[in-house]
Amino acid sequence: MHPTISINGPCFVLELCDNGRKHIVEIPITQPQKLVALLQARRTNQVRIAEPGSPTQWNIDHASAIEAFLADRRDATFAELGL
Repeated sequence: MHPTISINGPCFVLELCDNGRKHIVEIPITQPQKLVALLQARRTNQVRIAEPGSPTQWNIDHASAIEAFLADRRDATFAELGL
């Protein structure tokens, strides 16, 4: 896999080519640790793309939506408590 990294709007766009197939992963710019983790996993040959059990873009987006929801709830709770 040979990654190509670009920025498209609010996301890093990582293109991975494997045996002639191209896989695209989008990672929010606000979460650069995920990009670093993915690149480190690729380096140690632990990246699973298009394999059973591997994460899809939906999984990544869904996890981001959950994190955003929890952050909003936390901020609302802190606001109610006056913190």
